[in-house]
Amino acid sequence: MSQADVDRINLVLHYEKIYMAAPTRQLPVTILTGFLGSGKTTLLKHILKNRLNLRVCCCISDVAALNVDEQLITDSKTRTSTGGFLMENGCMCCPVRLDLDDTSEFKDIVWQVLSQDEGLVMDYLVVETSGTTDPLALIQAIQARFGKMTRARLDSVVTVVDAEALVDSALCPVAKNQLQCADVVLLNKMDLLADDPERQAAARAIVQQVAPRGVQVHETSFCDVYLPRILDISPPDGIYNAVSHESVQAHWNTAEASSLRRTNVNLDQYTVSQDTWTTEVFESKSPISLAALHAYVGSRLPPTTLRAKGILYIQEDPTHRYVFQLSGKQRIQVVSTGVWPCAPSTQLAVIGTDFEFDQVQKDLETLSQNDLASDALACADLVRADDRFELVHVTASHIEFRVRCPVTTLDETMLRHHHHIDMDDLNEQLGVAVNLAGGGGGLVLTLPRPDVALLASVAGPHTLRTMWPLIDLHATKILHVVRRKLAECMCGF
Repeated sequence: MSQADVDRINLVLHYEKIYMAAPTRQLPVTILTGFLGSGKTTLLKHILKNRLNLRVCCCISDVAALNVDEQLITDSKTRTSTGGFLMENGCMCCPVRLDLDDTSEFKDIVWQVLSQDEGLVMDYLVVETSGTTDPLALIQAIQARFGKMTRARLDSVVTVVDAEALVDSALCPVAKNQLQCADVVLLNKMDLLADDPERQAAARAIVQQVAPRGVQVHETSFCDVYLPRILDISPPDGIYNAVSHESVQAHWNTAEASSLRRTNVNLDQYTVSQDTWTTEVFESKSPISLAALHAYVGSRLPPTTLRAKGILYIQEDPTHRYVFQLSGKQRIQVVSTGVWPCAPSTQLAVIGTDFEFDQVQKDLETLSQNDLASDALACADLVRADDRFELVHVTASHIEFRVRCPVTTLDETMLRHHHHIDMDDLNEQLGVAVNLAGGGGGLVLTLPRPDVALLASVAGPHTLRTMWPLIDLHATKILHVVRRKLAECMCGF
């Protein structure tokens, strides 16, 4: 026998050994569902931020022609051969339109993820459904025992619930089905009910009444949850009782069995709910006025608008891209994501019922016109007169300022290193706290780290001066914690 024959036989035996020893890999799938504005995208970002060693594929669905969530997740991306996006952290994002009557596109996505080259093998598939989508058809597709889905297994259905909206509004059929399909419920935004124990109890009671018996319920703020509570993973074995002076690389173990693993349930008792929502997209290449946007949301936005989200190109800072979110009681969140990676434009998805989008379109087109009276001097005087704040910049249309620490001579670097006080964090906390009040106005988080600043309008009905009582209240609370921390410190700095 020649050496070539020997090599050929050894090669065949080698591959035979590999294929005989390798079990069929099943891709674990977690579905993130929940009604409009509950916090699903926030949860998905939280998973990606804390994934450690896990390679996660995100399948993001949107009923609108503009998939806003996919844009918010994939700031840095490279298109793959299968139509998805490979992100810089090694994860993947696959935008998809989920059809309740035809889930073939989703099945194709799962098959593509399972068929990736060895260097792109994913540990987990996390599916974020649209807020108006009943997840029942998707669950049934994943649990199919034939075809492309046999190599996927459904770990859990995680339903995110807006606790405040749950108490204030009756559950629509879609939202009710989302709860009834849940294995895990995140009762989110519980911080908004912190001062009202009765409403907190009411939110818990509704979840207990609608969700399946035995469902795991976790109360959260901004979907901050320990990942093993929603994914079938566990910390490294023995990491808590190991005795070593060497640093341990943090990572998750993918579990083979856990209490989270979903068991097949009889879904025949449920029917797919298909409520009718109007979803329209507004796009403009002209920068819009932040003051005009606040005025529109506060007074002219159709009351049947359920949600709006997208990307803003604003006059006040045209070189940076801003993410816009509108939910709840006219709560606006506008946050900078850095300089524009492409030609700037405004792209908004507006979701609601029974409103004339032609009129909404006309109203939104007027946001590029800013003829509102300016209150810049009075707003600047407020900031200059208060030693808790630093005036960064002021124009006829807006003002930028920062919270500072008035009780110490240490600069921000020293505060961060010696006292673990991050002024960027404090400025973000102030912006979030003020914006939670809703009403159409709000502070904008500008300039990504370092040196986060707060931007406010100085024209129209929602200016820094009209928001000053809230700014003063929350700045006092935030800096009280800082003062107490500095007073207790014994480091000598």
